[in-house]
Amino acid sequence: MKHSKPPSPKGNLFVGHAFSFRKNPLHFMVDSVKLLGDFISFRLLGKKVYLVSDAEIARYIMQSNNKNYTKSPGYRHLRLLVGNGLFTSEGSFWLKQRRIYQPAFSNKSVELYVRNVTDSVQQTMLRWEKLANNNEAINASEDMTEITLEIIGRSLFSTNLGKESKYFFEPLSIALEYINNRALRAPFILPTWFPNPAKRNFDQAVKTLDQVVYAVIKEREEQQEWPEDLLTSFLTIKEEETGEGLTPLQVRDECMTLFLAGHESTANVLNWVFYLLTKHPEIQEKVQEEIDNALGSRDPLYEDLNQLTYLVQVINETMRLYPPVWHYGRMNIQEDKIAGYTFEPQSHFRICCYTIHRNPKYWKNPDEFDPERFSPENVKKQAPGSFIPFGYGPRLCVGRNFALMEITFMVAMFYQKYHINVCNVKDINMLPLLVLRPDRDVKLALKRR
Repeated sequence: MKHSKPPSPKGNLFVGHAFSFRKNPLHFMVDSVKLLGDFISFRLLGKKVYLVSDAEIARYIMQSNNKNYTKSPGYRHLRLLVGNGLFTSEGSFWLKQRRIYQPAFSNKSVELYVRNVTDSVQQTMLRWEKLANNNEAINASEDMTEITLEIIGRSLFSTNLGKESKYFFEPLSIALEYINNRALRAPFILPTWFPNPAKRNFDQAVKTLDQVVYAVIKEREEQQEWPEDLLTSFLTIKEEETGEGLTPLQVRDECMTLFLAGHESTANVLNWVFYLLTKHPEIQEKVQEEIDNALGSRDPLYEDLNQLTYLVQVINETMRLYPPVWHYGRMNIQEDKIAGYTFEPQSHFRICCYTIHRNPKYWKNPDEFDPERFSPENVKKQAPGSFIPFGYGPRLCVGRNFALMEITFMVAMFYQKYHINVCNVKDINMLPLLVLRPDRDVKLALKRR
């Protein structure tokens, strides 16, 4: 006889699986999936959560029946940083935001951003050259954060953040760690108004980030002529029915969302690319050969994306193994039936793309790094919903084409000039915050080609 709910690992009578989940949520999920299968349940105190590692169920929730699902309550912790921006909003307000964003991420717009990527990389490598000549290691974690933030600033806000980008890495890390801890410790958490040291550090971090964001907004408002970019859209868009625009707080929330989503995920993918290519020098050599044949010594152009096919495969395989956003939370509005089980309204689902991406049902030898999985012929064989690094369905990341262009050309330019090895490759593990970060700074040793 089939159980009324998906199977669950053994847990504590009173707190369920809260302690195991809090200790390391990713390890807990992976171990539970290996033990019980692709659709399981676990309990955090009185709250039952359903963990999805099945591509078909993920498709159903995120696409086929998406209108019956909202983001789960866990996103309220993220709202402490980004407010009600595109990533956390719902319903008609989200749809309005999405329409504002769309033109900034069209293929035509992405093509215009290529120059911002190449210029920023060139500036970074000028500094790298001095460090490499002195055999000094490069802190890729900081540098990738700095350069991707600079690219976002130039592309979407027509501003060069310059030195201000250096102020983002530490406060952003503090803010994300605080949000992550609240999400993992819930409901064993203090109210946000309680003045403990962690909350004070978080408030200071957000204050520092806000200073950068509000400085960008103020600079635009003081300009006589406004460029046609996303920030101008935020400041000038009006509702057809009411004539109302975005409030100053809403503009701030959208900007903060872009600064977070637009550079944090990209920077981490780049660090995982460095990590994996160091561990697989034969693949690094193949990447460099393709770059040499496609580009020679010149900077990449938009049309070169079609020539760097193996590099794109490497990036996709990196995001399969280390998806930037490693799980998504959803909650059903009305009763639903999935895989023969009935779920009452407001049931909590966690769609774990990390376990989907490593599910042997969809991927042969799933823990191995094999870019050939993403060759054109193999992509055609992939099960729908089995590769979802940018989400799925209507809430598919609006900036995915921009991110792929940016990562591809940054990697191409770095490996065009250097053999790159991660010095501390054996020490690096995964840190499952809101994004899947390396658990320590990634240090690079560069050798001029």
